[in-house]
Order: sequence, then structure tokens, then C-alpha cells
Amino acid sequence: MDTRQISRCQIQQENQLRRLALLPLLLAALFLGACDDVIGTGQRSLDGEWSARIGGDEVWISLRDDRGDIRGSGEWGFDDVFVTGERYNSDVYLSFEFDRFNPIELEGVIESREIEGTLYGSGLQGERVRFRRE
Repeated sequence: MDTRQISRCQIQQENQLRRLALLPLLLAALFLGACDDVIGTGQRSLDGEWSARIGGDEVWISLRDDRGDIRGSGEWGFDDVFVTGERYNSDVYLSFEFDRFNPIELEGVIESREIEGTLYGSGLQGERVRFRRE
């Protein structure tokens, strides 16, 4: 073998090593890009401001998520609302309590920056709703 062939073999080996070194980085980027929340899969915190439009009313709530125990408050149309509930991985169950109306229950799923679910109570029978994080 002459020096040109040895040099060519070394360059090919170095290129293969570079490709192998890039593979874990690409896999890590793909995995992190697949997560739909910065906290990670199954640990979606609901902390923050959320809003939705339900039956013509603008709903705004501020939630605090303490390891799945949800508490919060806000406004539903012109009425104050108090929120309690629980989060199990990506499933969420919320109860909206008013001074003048019967409570409304939400059964939903957290997806990225949204809570999509169904409302029951106080005249609502399975109405679909989507809360978006502000």
C-alpha cells in the first residue's frame, strides 16, 4: 500500500466515526423534539393562565399544579369561578364552582399547550371544550 491508499483509508474511517458520533446527537434531538412539553411526557404541569370560549362566554382561569393536585380561580363570563381538580399523567379532571350556579365538571386530556375535554353539569351535557395556555 502506498501512502495515498493509507491516507484514503484513514479519511474513510474518520468519516465513518463522525457519522457514528452524530447518530446519538440526532437521536437525542429527535427524542427531545417529540416531547410535547418541556417537563416531559407524563409530567405535564398545568401551572399558568388558560382560556377558552364556552357557549358564548369567555373563560379565563389561573391554575396551580402541585404534583397533580390542581387549584385555581378565574372568570367564566361575568362570574367568578373557583377551580379544583386532579391530574394523572396526561388525564385531567377539573371542577368549576360558582357562587350562583351548579358546579361544572371537565374530563380532559393535556396535549402540549392545550386541555381538550368534555363538560358536564349546570346545563352542559358533553359539550367539547379546548383550553389554551396563555
